[in-house]
Amino acid sequence: MKINPNSSIRSGYKYEDLFTLKLCVDWLLDPKLYESIRIQYKPEDIEITHFAIDDIVAQRKDGGIEYYQIKHKQNPETDLWDFNQLFNKGLSKWMKSYFALKEPNIFCSLITNGNIAPEIEQCLQNGYLNPYKILYVNPEFLDNLKSIYTDLNLINIFFREFCFQFNQPNKKDLEETLREILYKQLKVTKAGVDSLLLFIANEGAEKHPKTFTLSDIRLHLSWDNPRPLNQNFEIPTDFEFFNKNTHQDILKDLNVAINSLSIPLYFALSIYEL
Repeated sequence: MKINPNSSIRSGYKYEDLFTLKLCVDWLLDPKLYESIRIQYKPEDIEITHFAIDDIVAQRKDGGIEYYQIKHKQNPETDLWDFNQLFNKGLSKWMKSYFALKEPNIFCSLITNGNIAPEIEQCLQNGYLNPYKILYVNPEFLDNLKSIYTDLNLINIFFREFCFQFNQPNKKDLEETLREILYKQLKVTKAGVDSLLLFIANEGAEKHPKTFTLSDIRLHLSWDNPRPLNQNFEIPTDFEFFNKNTHQDILKDLNVAINSLSIPLYFALSIYEL
């Protein structure tokens, strides 16, 4: 069977859409969480040409800003994140982008479904890489970074403040989890979830994606709100609640009546045939 050459690219975009949906779900669950969500967004005051933490940016109501870089792996269990992959996939660009940000209260993170190699696992503590452990495990990696950032203090600051979230749920599991929350907790219909996902995907394809507000998100949803039963009706005066014994008595009376009619009816039918 031919392998789809576009699978990797399309899976990457789908994963971004699903993580955007996750932030929307978080916002719906806690309306006081965010002010806005943007996709493929570069702050206006950035002074570098290529800003690389731009996949999803969420402005929190407490003044903080969350910057996410999303990386999807086609084969997460075999194509492991090691130090070489981190460097080749854009670590130096993430560092430049992080230091170009001017806001005081920011949270920056890599989100990936890819698993980590043992050398990374040894240096990872609660989502943050420990540069002193890196120095012990892979000093060559730090030497490569030093060729870009001669100030070791900047390297330490970056690893202390940039979060690496490896081994996140794959596309299928993430979508199922989000749909479960939307269906059961938030009472959104399937059509509503599909509509919001389509809205996210369409905006991701725009040259200038719009800023998502909570109103925008709700506008594209439909809610499973069954109408209440109208209880304003008259009850007949002869109404009686169902009684099992009464039901059995009625059946017996009907049976007796039917048996008493069976003989005359038989003779009547016989005479008619003659």
